[in-house]
Amino acid sequence: MIIQSNLKHLKKKFKIEINRYLGRTFIPPIRTRLYIEPSSICNLKCAFCAYDKKTTPHMNMSNQFFFDVIEQAVEMGYQRFGLTPITGELFMDKNVMDKIEFLENHPKVKLFHFYTNFTMLDEDRIKRLSELSKLAYMAISIYGHNRESFIATTKSTPHVYQRLVNNLRTLYSICDNFKARLQIRCRTGYDFSFSQKKWDSSLADIIKKLKKDKAIPLSFTKYYNNWGGLITQGDVDALDMTIRQTKDVYKKGPCALIFYKQQIMVDGKVNACACRDANATLCIGDLKQAPLKEVLSTGNKRYMQLIEDQQRGRFNATCQSCDFYRSIHQTSRRYKNNMMTLEEFFQEL
Repeated sequence: MIIQSNLKHLKKKFKIEINRYLGRTFIPPIRTRLYIEPSSICNLKCAFCAYDKKTTPHMNMSNQFFFDVIEQAVEMGYQRFGLTPITGELFMDKNVMDKIEFLENHPKVKLFHFYTNFTMLDEDRIKRLSELSKLAYMAISIYGHNRESFIATTKSTPHVYQRLVNNLRTLYSICDNFKARLQIRCRTGYDFSFSQKKWDSSLADIIKKLKKDKAIPLSFTKYYNNWGGLITQGDVDALDMTIRQTKDVYKKGPCALIFYKQQIMVDGKVNACACRDANATLCIGDLKQAPLKEVLSTGNKRYMQLIEDQQRGRFNATCQSCDFYRSIHQTSRRYKNNMMTLEEFFQEL
């Protein structure tokens, strides 16, 4: 297994080097989707998450500011929006349904999607979500496999655990209305076949029913990102989790994420990475000081300098430690037939 993994790593490294030497770049299409953080507050403090260690604000985005961001974005050609906070829970925003309804009713918005820990919802909102026509998918993150492991992972309470179970039961009763737009992501490495006794719990029971009776896609993992160095193996030693090592990631050329996956942070900052930069160290602008079309443009010196730095192999401390990196000299399965060169990126930007 180790030999096979090393060979795979060497093969990937070789392809990146060849593509870089030949000047080949593979950037996913830009301005197709934008990520927005309606809330940076979370009701959980998961051991593997950077939420409890970040220094960025804990707050909710106002409706009016959110609406203004959407209007700016659609005028630039954006049609799809991701609402998953970098570190936070979408439904900690008490006005989030107003924001979702705005997207649902906007003529220039095609789709939106999000992840949620599913503990802050109630029956009425779950039913409303099932009725949305522009919801591309809702992914539910499940932490642990029973009450004890849920509490250990999330540092939460039995009450929150039971609320999750109750919400999943509500989901079971109406999930046909979602029409294959549901995903369940189990953040545990326990037994893919559900055969072990450790899966005997109210949480496991309802998940098994959702999979068996409703064919809801399930995924499991015990491997987690290091959040740009903020999370170490020591943070999860008591859990069935493994933090990936940065040394396993070969970095050559700019990370593809800074070209197509930006996020509007809850305070209006524009971060070049919507994935694992919890402290917005890749901030390239502020929508309270300049419009989105100026921030995401070749006229933004800070953005151009970030690309130039990564071209030359100069990564900041967060990027140096990040294991989520993907080189622009590496192809992407997801965007296999729709990639652009670096030159095409600058032309379109």
